[in-house]
Amino acid sequence: LLALGSNVPSHYCCCQYLPGESPLVTGGAAGQTAGSYTPHMAIEIEPSGQACGATIRGVDLAGPVSDATIGEIRAAWLDHLVVSFPDQHLSSDEFERLALRFGVFGDDPYLRGLADHPHIAEVKREADEQSPIFADNWHSDWSFLASPPTATLLYGLAIPPVGGDTLYANQYLAYEALDDEMKTRLDGLMGVHSARRGYAPQGRYGKDDVGRSMAIVYSDTAMATHLHPLVITHPETGRKALFLSPGYTIDIDGMPHDEAQELLFTLYAHQGRDEFVYRHSWTEGMLTMWDNRAVVHAATGGYQGHRRLLHRITITDPVAPPADANGAAAFDPNGPCQSCGVPHARTWDVGGGRARLCPTCATLNGIGCP
Repeated sequence: LLALGSNVPSHYCCCQYLPGESPLVTGGAAGQTAGSYTPHMAIEIEPSGQACGATIRGVDLAGPVSDATIGEIRAAWLDHLVVSFPDQHLSSDEFERLALRFGVFGDDPYLRGLADHPHIAEVKREADEQSPIFADNWHSDWSFLASPPTATLLYGLAIPPVGGDTLYANQYLAYEALDDEMKTRLDGLMGVHSARRGYAPQGRYGKDDVGRSMAIVYSDTAMATHLHPLVITHPETGRKALFLSPGYTIDIDGMPHDEAQELLFTLYAHQGRDEFVYRHSWTEGMLTMWDNRAVVHAATGGYQGHRRLLHRITITDPVAPPADANGAAAFDPNGPCQSCGVPHARTWDVGGGRARLCPTCATLNGIGCP
């Protein structure tokens, strides 16, 4: 350890990495090497003045970022729902490393990732492309999954000089603006979510969607459905929010179809009202992260003749270990990581029990040596 220099924190653990990997700092940035450790630095948060959104300055996301700074960023994200970081310079490795500070990689079933970074998808439109704008209706990313992503991170690589804003609608405000009668009506109702309108073979991005530069993978699996409450309680803030969208919410469970559609269209019209919306303008090198549990978003056009390219990662919360019939955590000593599923996991002592985690997820969860 002495050979690594005097900047090694007291909690540095040399056994927390696999052959070929860099040493990790327990509780610090995933993949952060001991020699690159930096202390906490204050950040500057500038609210948008609109229904949500804030700009954060004073942090270089490509370098090592302290736990305290990540905590400040997360607090700002929970407060403002959408946070952006201008003038960043991130490689794909750095982008992935940053994303893992906020959870584990989510499932992206209908966007093909980069060959060498499969968790990064390209949101792309070429200058001469004639296909309709991608994702230009209100939606919360992948809400049709059983466990939708908590956050989406989008990094601007090629930004047109005009157009291409992203709209975000604050669903806390949308819920709070409902009258008491509507709140009571929605209590306990479950929305039926499906990817079929977009990603089934007959969907908007299906077999007839030609000339699009994005790597979209349509599939019959898009016909599947999952139920989610129309009103959710945010697990971190405790606030109630509408959780539906015209993109993915196709019905209401247990309600006659015509009645369900009338109610859904009423809510669609309500959730995107101007007073709930933040219009976000992009610059090259800007990273933006939003909370899919509290906002819906929609793309806009207006940049025909200009190329637009952004890199996208979705993040979800770590998966809790499965439980046996008695409610005790099941443990497979030879299984994959219980958080992200990768095979190169190892056994860790956790509060008198055991968990199987890869070094990255162990670090994210603040777990020390096995």
